[in-house]
Amino acid sequence: MIVDYIFNAKGVTYPSYLDVGANEPQKISNTYYFYEKGCNGINIEPNPFLFNKLNKIRPKDINLNIGLGKDEKVIDFYVMNSNTMSTFSKEEADKLCNTYSFEIVDVIKIPTKDVNNISDTYFNGDYPDYITIDVEGLDYEVLRTFDFKRNGANVICVETIEYAEGFNGKKDFKIIEFLKENGYLIYADTYINTIFVRNEWLRGL
Repeated sequence: MIVDYIFNAKGVTYPSYLDVGANEPQKISNTYYFYEKGCNGINIEPNPFLFNKLNKIRPKDINLNIGLGKDEKVIDFYVMNSNTMSTFSKEEADKLCNTYSFEIVDVIKIPTKDVNNISDTYFNGDYPDYITIDVEGLDYEVLRTFDFKRNGANVICVETIEYAEGFNGKKDFKIIEFLKENGYLIYADTYINTIFVRNEWLRGL
């Protein structure tokens, strides 16, 4: 609702989107509301089970069974017993198992693609209006692969807190400072996610 309010205030009725770590096509989705509204975009989801659900429930979107990375290669993806916790980070997977009651149920090989190649292919070299990122422990690394000199990406929503039980998670201030350095300001924070808006776009510069 916050993101929708921002776009409506700027006269953008049907924003395009890139959902990185899309997970479920409807439940806890940061883009399903926009899909239902008539918007379209790209969902990046490495988990084959969730990818198939996206294809079934959101056929008007472009759904890609990949991860994002600076180098295009095939790497291990750790499928956890809770789909929301699955990750490409072995360190994050081990921490979830050792600190909490999660388990690794499978390790599968998934290709990674450069987000800038995806931008070239599907957005004519620009980025979509709205980008949301939730990749369990690798959000900062994924953000660093973006070319912020390209157009678009006026709103970015990123998970900026590490997983913890009892609301004790630590904020990842590297993400916040990195996006500030690249021309974004904090518009809102929901504790788990921080919503950034490109400063020049918001102020109409």
